Amino acid sequence: MNTTVNELYDFGTVVKRKLLNNNLYAQYLSDAMRRGNHFDFLYYFLTATVDSRTPIPEHVSTVFLKVLSDKTKLSDLTPFIMGMVGK
Repeated sequence: MNTTVNELYDFGTVVKRKLLNNNLYAQYLSDAMRRGNHFDFLYYFLTATVDSRTPIPEHVSTVFLKVLSDKTKLSDLTPFIMGMVGK
């Protein structure tokens, strides 16, 4: 199943909100991306979501799972996340 540009944009927008809400999570998320550790990325993303009390729209969570299940897609997001964190 292919992920469209719009779906990735929506996913990126949600991730960006999470990063802006808490700089510590931004560091954790970027570190997990750098290491390619899907489990850590998922854990910190969901923890940031719970802490920020902002829900993840259903269509975005579907994209999130698709991205996590494909190492190529996850590595494609790495520069995007690093850019938002300022690394």
